[in-house]
Amino acid sequence: MLQGIVTKQVELGALVNHGTIIPGTAPQTEPSTSRGLLQVTDPLLAAQHLNYLILSVPANEAMFSTRDKPYSRRQLQRYADEAVRVFMAAYERR
Repeated sequence: MLQGIVTKQVELGALVNHGTIIPGTAPQTEPSTSRGLLQVTDPLLAAQHLNYLILSVPANEAMFSTRDKPYSRRQLQRYADEAVRVFMAAYERR
């Protein structure tokens, strides 16, 4: 599924194929967890959640629609902003 999304993005596709995107994101949660901002017990799972939240709408459209135009920067920013909002709702320390 992810392959279909990134076929035109060769560099991103190479990172996905080599498994470096999600594992590379996981350590990024540690500083916020250490400062008490996030409650993350499994950084890899948290990174996988964030990855899915960001890619879910474009992935679904790639699989189930006939969309043939690239996303605008505004659309991509909206997806990323909403993904972070939902991620924070799930992982923010209360």
